[in-house]
Amino acid sequence: MDDKDDHILVNDFNISGIINWEWAQTTLKAEAFASSVFLLDVGDCCDKNEPSEGEELFASMLKAQGHGELVLFVCIGRAEHRWASCFGCDAGDSDTLRLMFSRLRASFHQDREDWNTWQQKALVKYKNDDSLKVLFT
Repeated sequence: MDDKDDHILVNDFNISGIINWEWAQTTLKAEAFASSVFLLDVGDCCDKNEPSEGEELFASMLKAQGHGELVLFVCIGRAEHRWASCFGCDAGDSDTLRLMFSRLRASFHQDREDWNTWQQKALVKYKNDDSLKVLFT
């Protein structure tokens, strides 16, 4: 979960160790092989779904090493990053959460509509859902 680049020890371009295991976990391949956040273009990663140069390089390295089945997870990893940002941590305030949720929906190529538009459509669509009724009582 804490996949910053400062946890990886490198010697002559070879990974020689990994430190700081406090957030280590077992997870799905899709999350494990979504590229590390240090490969993302910070300015673009929130609004673009296309892989960055770093992600493309990582994907090509996996493929060259005979792990082509993992390339897909790198290429669709933006959804995993946004999922973790939206639901895996404290968003701080409702406006930030709404923005993160809109970006998560964009990862799945949903329409990019603002929170209020999405919320009104969802309330109409799921008006008969018993769980939703409980939330509003």
